[in-house]
Amino acid sequence: MQRLRVLLIVVGVVLPYLARIPGALVHGADWFLAYVEPDLGGHLFLQAFNALAWGTVVTVSFLTSRRSVIWPTAGAAFGLVAFGHATLDLAGSSTAAVAVVFIPIYAVPFATAAAVLAALIGTLIRWRYEGRLTRR
Repeated sequence: MQRLRVLLIVVGVVLPYLARIPGALVHGADWFLAYVEPDLGGHLFLQAFNALAWGTVVTVSFLTSRRSVIWPTAGAAFGLVAFGHATLDLAGSSTAAVAVVFIPIYAVPFATAAAVLAALIGTLIRWRYEGRLTRR
């Protein structure tokens, strides 16, 4: 489980940068280079808020050891973060940088809902196979 948590953290940290690569093929290198600034402050700012998304997934991994709950949670959180960063045009507006803050904030309720839904479905399936929900 420890290796899974480290993998989730590593994926969460590099995901905003990886999500920009396909857009760089379409929009040019400046699309990707907008996230790779030479100063450390930009990276720390991005990762401070991005920690909300991967931190939610890691927290769920501490609450349950069932991978059938952890993977949908990671898919919801990382999917929304990847989509948000892949489609964010920082040069398009002067307020576009604010979206860097809100993308991971929006990912938290999606990840939480995915965790609750996956846990509920897993519990119902286990109850069904244990015979608790069958009529006799």
